[in-house]
Amino acid sequence: MKHVSKFIVKILVGLALATAISCSESQNRYEPPDQLFSYEVPAGWTMQDSFMKYKICVPLYPASDFTANVNVVYESSNLDLQIYCAQTELLLASLLTEDPSVFEQEILSSSTRYQAMNVRLKDGSLPRMYTFSSPDMLTGATNSITQAIAPAKNGFVIFTFTCREERYEMYSPVFVELIKSASTSG
Repeated sequence: MKHVSKFIVKILVGLALATAISCSESQNRYEPPDQLFSYEVPAGWTMQDSFMKYKICVPLYPASDFTANVNVVYESSNLDLQIYCAQTELLLASLLTEDPSVFEQEILSSSTRYQAMNVRLKDGSLPRMYTFSSPDMLTGATNSITQAIAPAKNGFVIFTFTCREERYEMYSPVFVELIKSASTSG
C-alpha cells in the first residue's frame, strides 16, 4: 500500500510539474536586451540563435526540409511609417522582379487583406503588413514572405515570416497571432 501511495504521489507531482511547464511555455515572451520589441512565442515554436542580432522563432517540429521562421530586424529611421514602407516596397520590387508593377500589385492586394483583418499589435497600433513570393536562392523553390512593419523608438521593427509557399496556409495564422501579441517601444 505504501508503494502505491508513493507511486500516486509521484504521478501527481509529475502532473503538477507538467502543468507548470506547459503554462510557462504558453506564456513564453521573447524580449531582447535592448527592449525594442517583444512577442509571445507561439505554442509548438521555440527561439533559436541566429547570425543576426536577434534570435529567430522556429517550429519545434518543421513540416518540411525548410524551416518556417520569424526573424526581426530593427532599423533606425526618422521617416514616417508610410514613407518608410513605400521606400521598402520599391526596393523589394527592384530586387525581386523584372516587372515592379506586378510586385506592387501583389503587395497592395495583401496589404488590403491584412487591413481588412484588422491585425493589430498588443498595444492597438496597426502595423503595415504585406505578403510576397520570392525564389529561394539555393533551391529555386518558392518562399512566401510576410512582413509586418511597426514603429519603434527612433525607427521601425520589421517582423518577417518566411516559409515554403505550399506551407503558407498552415503557418500564416501562427504569424498573425504572433503579431497580435507583439509590442514595440514606439
